[in-house]
Amino acid sequence: MAAINQGTINRLRGSVSFVDLPDLNVTPAYLGKEMISVNPQGEITHQIPSATGVVTSPEPYQIVEVAIHVLRTNGLGERFKKRWEKLSTLGDAVIRSDSSEFSDYNLTNVSIKSVDPIKQNGEDAGVMIHLQGAYQVNADLYNV
Repeated sequence: MAAINQGTINRLRGSVSFVDLPDLNVTPAYLGKEMISVNPQGEITHQIPSATGVVTSPEPYQIVEVAIHVLRTNGLGERFKKRWEKLSTLGDAVIRSDSSEFSDYNLTNVSIKSVDPIKQNGEDAGVMIHLQGAYQVNADLYNV
């Protein structure tokens, strides 16, 4: 049996870019150790029970939550704070993976959903900010 190359994760590749708000773009230099998490929520396909099986109903989008551990120590955390104080909507965003073999998430209608408790104990330099937006799935639905 031939060995399969397992690939490499590059911690310095992951990022979050905002189409209309480049001053909020997140690169690894602005992140705490937890960096970026992508959490797809809900179903991609809804299955409706019938008398003898299921009827499939693919969803046209999925809500995706993105958690970013932004440092409070180099300016970006403060820019996010000013943004949620002013207006929590962010527009469209691109979430870039830490693997070159895993494509980007292009999200629409992104907003700041919530912010975790901010530890000010001298041991956590970051703030965990949760974003939420729509991710298009089942693109073939539009080809009817």
